[in-house]
Amino acid sequence: MKSIITRTKAGLYVLLALLTILFAFISFRLYSYDIEQRLNPQVERAIIQASRLLPQLEENEDALREISASLEKSRKEILRANRELAGEQPVEEEENVETVISETISWMNRITKLRVGRRGHVTVVSQDDFTILAHPDERFVGERLHPLWGKLDREAIPDLNEIGGRITGKTLPEEYYLFFPDTFFMQNPETERYYAAVDAGVYGSVFSYGDTYVICGVTLYETLAFIIFRCFFSTLFFFVFLWVFVRYVGFSLDRHKEKPETFRNKLVSYGAISVILLFFVFWYYQTMMDVTGDIATMNEHAEAAVETLNTYHQYSERLADWLDEQYLEKCQLAADLVQERGKETLTRKDLAKFAGALDVDYVYVYDKKGKVLVTNSPYDHFSLSTEEGVPSYAFRPLLDGKKYVIQDVCKDDFGERKQYIGVSIRDENDLCDGFVQIAVNPELRDRLLDPINVQGVLDNLVIGIPRYALAIDKNTMKIVATTGLGYENASAEELGLDARKIEDNYNGVLTIDGESYYTGVSKSENLYLMPLLRSTDNSNALSISCILGLFSAAAYFLLVLASKRGYRKTVQAGEAEQTEGAGTRANPVVNLKKAWRWGLWGGLPKAEEKSGFEDRWRKQSTVPLEEQTPEMRTGRIVYRILLTFSVTFLLFETALTYAGMTQGTGLDGFSYVLLGNWEKGLHLFSFSYCLFLLCVLYVFRELLNQVLYHIARVSDMRSETILLLLRSALKYACALIFLYIGLAKFGIDTRALWASAGVLSLMIGFGAKDLISDIVAGLFIIFEGTFKIGDWIEVGSWYGTVEEIGLRYTKIEYNGDTKFLNNSSVRDLIRAEGDVVKELLTVPVPYETDLLELEKLLKRELPVIAQRLPGIAGPLKYENVSAFADSAVMIRLSLLCTCDLRKRARRALLREIKLLFDRKHISIPYHHVVVSDYSQEINTYIDTPDEVPEEDAEGAGEPAGQERNYCV
Repeated sequence: MKSIITRTKAGLYVLLALLTILFAFISFRLYSYDIEQRLNPQVERAIIQASRLLPQLEENEDALREISASLEKSRKEILRANRELAGEQPVEEEENVETVISETISWMNRITKLRVGRRGHVTVVSQDDFTILAHPDERFVGERLHPLWGKLDREAIPDLNEIGGRITGKTLPEEYYLFFPDTFFMQNPETERYYAAVDAGVYGSVFSYGDTYVICGVTLYETLAFIIFRCFFSTLFFFVFLWVFVRYVGFSLDRHKEKPETFRNKLVSYGAISVILLFFVFWYYQTMMDVTGDIATMNEHAEAAVETLNTYHQYSERLADWLDEQYLEKCQLAADLVQERGKETLTRKDLAKFAGALDVDYVYVYDKKGKVLVTNSPYDHFSLSTEEGVPSYAFRPLLDGKKYVIQDVCKDDFGERKQYIGVSIRDENDLCDGFVQIAVNPELRDRLLDPINVQGVLDNLVIGIPRYALAIDKNTMKIVATTGLGYENASAEELGLDARKIEDNYNGVLTIDGESYYTGVSKSENLYLMPLLRSTDNSNALSISCILGLFSAAAYFLLVLASKRGYRKTVQAGEAEQTEGAGTRANPVVNLKKAWRWGLWGGLPKAEEKSGFEDRWRKQSTVPLEEQTPEMRTGRIVYRILLTFSVTFLLFETALTYAGMTQGTGLDGFSYVLLGNWEKGLHLFSFSYCLFLLCVLYVFRELLNQVLYHIARVSDMRSETILLLLRSALKYACALIFLYIGLAKFGIDTRALWASAGVLSLMIGFGAKDLISDIVAGLFIIFEGTFKIGDWIEVGSWYGTVEEIGLRYTKIEYNGDTKFLNNSSVRDLIRAEGDVVKELLTVPVPYETDLLELEKLLKRELPVIAQRLPGIAGPLKYENVSAFADSAVMIRLSLLCTCDLRKRARRALLREIKLLFDRKHISIPYHHVVVSDYSQEINTYIDTPDEVPEEDAEGAGEPAGQERNYCV
C-alpha cells in the first residue's frame, strides 16, 4: 500500500510540474498577444504623429534660415548702396542661426521630446551605420544602435519622402525590432550606465526620413514588465493553488479513511472552488495592474507635459529674442539710412524701397513730437497716442531718450495685427530728434512659435497611452486647450470637475461630462495639464482570465482523475491488508481506539502542561500530526502561505510606496492603492485597499496572538485569563478598525456614523430590545466561534446539529425536526467536538451484588454489546463505581458514538444492560409502595388509655390513617 501511495504522489507532482510549464507557456503567449494589442497601437500613433511633425519642423528650420539669409542680404544691399554707411557700421560677432536652430526648433531636438507609451521615446540614427544622432539621454548620442536579433530589412522600411510626407494607417511599418546601444554589449560596464542602456533599449518600429532612420518604441523594461511579471505572477498563483490541492490529496492518501465516492465528491467541490478563486485572482491582478499602471502613466505623462511645456517656453523665449534681435537690427539699419539721407528729404517712395529691402511691411519716420513725418503706410497723418493702454503709447519713451522699443505682436491703433519696433534718432548733440519705426507681419513668427505652445504640447502628449488631454487656466479654471474632446473655453465646473482635486494634483478616476477617465494632474506656472484615458480602454483582463480559468479547470479535472484512481487503489490495498490480518483481532471495535486516542476524550494532559491549555489556545497550538485530518493539515498550509504572502507583499509595497514618495518618482501598481490619494467610493481601489488592510490586521493579529500564546505557556492561570481577554479584545479591535477605515474608503462619513450610533441605538433600543439582543448575541456567537454550522450542540432539553446561524435565530435539526432558538436564549450550551460525542450512563446495582464478579462479567460482555449498538465510534468502557446511593451502588459506563445517533445508542445500551442483568439474575433496585393498617398494631402495645401521652391522646379518637412506607 505504501508503494501505491508513493507512486500516486510522485505522479501527481510530475503532472503538476507539466501543467505549470504548460500554463506558463500559454500565459506567455496570451500576454504577448496582449502587449501587441496595447503597446503596438501606441507605437503606431507615435509613428503617425512623428511623421506629421517632421515636415513642419523642417519647414520651420528652413524659414528661420531664410530670415537670417534675408537679413544678411538686405544688410549687404543697403551697405553696398550706401558706402558711407558701411564704414560707420560696427563689426559685431553675430550668433550663428544653426546654433539657434539646434537650441530651439531643431527637428531632432523636438522629436526626441515625444513620449511613446509610458516611458518610450523616439531615437534618430544615421542610415549608414545606425549611429545615434538624437536621443532623450544625451549620454548615448554617438553610440551605435543594434537590433538584438536578425537584420533590418531596409527595403521594407517606409520612406517618408516617398510616401507623400506623411505615414497613414495603410503605410505603417509592419516589422518590429528590439534595439540596444553599444553599452549594452560592452564587457564590465558601469552599473548605472548599464541600467541606463537597458532602459535606452526600445521595442518598436522604424521609418526613414532623409538620410536618417527614426525609431519609435517603448522601453525594454516596459515590455518585459508587461509580459514577464504578469506571466510570472499568474503562473505562481496557478502553481500555489494546484500545489495545495496536491498536498491535500497526499494527506488523504496517507489517511485513506473515507469512501472513494466521498473523496471524489470532496475533490470535485474543492476543485470547483479553486477554479472560481483562480479566475477572480487572475482577473483582479490583471485589472489592478492595468488600472493602476494606466493611472501612474497618466501621472507621469502629466509631469512630462509640464516639463515639456517649460522647455517649450524656454525655446519660445529664446526664439522670440532671436527674432526680436533680427528685427531690431533691421530697424537700426532703417534708422541709419534715414539719418544718412536726412529725414526731411525722404519721400514715401524712398521708404517703400527701404521696406522692400528690409522685408518689412511699413517704415515710419516720426518727429520729436511723435507725429509721422513720412511713411509708406496708408496712415501718413498719424500721431502717437497720449492715453495709456493704446498700442502706440508704448513708443513715447523714445521721445524721452530711450534708445529702442520692441513691442509684442498685437492689434495696432488701426486694428491690424502687427509687431512694431522703434529706434531713436539722435542729432549732433546726441539728443532725441524723433524715431524710426518698422511694422513686421507676424505670420512667420506665429508659424515658428505656435508649435511650441501648450496646444503643441497636448498634441504631442496623446501619441502614447493618453487619448485626450486638457489644459486648464489656473486663474479662471477654464479650458484653454484640448485634444480630441472639444471643450475649449468651457469652465471646469460645467464639466463636473472638482477644482479642489485639480489644485491638489489629483491622479485617479475623474468623471468629465458624464464619462469616466483615468487622469493625472500636474501644474505649470499658469496651467493645469491633464492627460486623459477612458476607463474602458486598453483592457483584455476578462478574456485572458477566462482562458486561464478554463485551462485551470482542465488542470484540476486531470488532477481529480489521477487522484481518484490512486485513492481507489490505496483503499483497496488497505482493505486487503485488513482482511489478511482480521484473524489476529478479537474485536473489530478495538481498531477504532487508535483512531480516537488523540480525541478530546482520550488520554490525560501532560503533567507539565496546564489542564485544557491547548484547547483554549487551539488556533495557536500545534496539534499532533496523527490527530490532524487532511483538511486541518491543508488549512495550516494555506494559513502559512497567506501569512508569508501578506508579510512579504506588504513589506515590499510599503517600501516601494515610501521610496516613491521620498524620491519623487511615480508610484506604480498597488503602491497607488496603498497611498490612498484616490476618490472615495464603491470601486476597485476601495475594495483593494480594504483587502490590504485586512492583510495588515490579519498579520498583526496572528503575530500578536503567537506572542500571547507563548507568554501564556509560562504564566499562571490568572495571567492566562488576562491574556485570553486581551486576545478576544484584539479580535474586536481589529474588526472595529477594519469597519471604521473600510467604510471611510467606501465614501461613508464614519465620524458622523459613529457620532449618530449612540443616538440611533437609544432610539431603537426601547422599541426593539429583544430584536437587538438577538442580533448582538448572534454577532457574538459568530465572532467568538461559540459554535458553527454543522456542530452538534445541546441547549437545555433540546439537542441536534446546527443547521443555520442567523442574525436572530439559530436553527437546530434532529431527525427531521427543526428547533428555532433565539440567539439571546442560547445559554448553558454543550458543544460536541467533531462528529463524535461521549455518552455517560449510570446503572444502579444492589449492595448485595458481588462487585468483582460483576466487573468480570462487564469486561467479557461489553465488547459484544458494543457491536450491536448503532452509531458506535469507540470502545464501550466500564469506568468503575461513580457513587453510593441510598439503596444501590452506582456504576458508570461510557461509549463514544456519533452525534446524530447519540440518544439511540443510549437507549439501545439501556436495553442491552437490562437483558444482561435479567440473564444473570441481577436485580435492579427500584422504588415500590407498601400500604399497612396501623390500627391493630397500636392496640397491641397500648394497655390502658391513661398511659397514652397527651399529644397522642388528643388524636386517639380520630380514625386511623394510612402511611406510605418506602423500602427496598
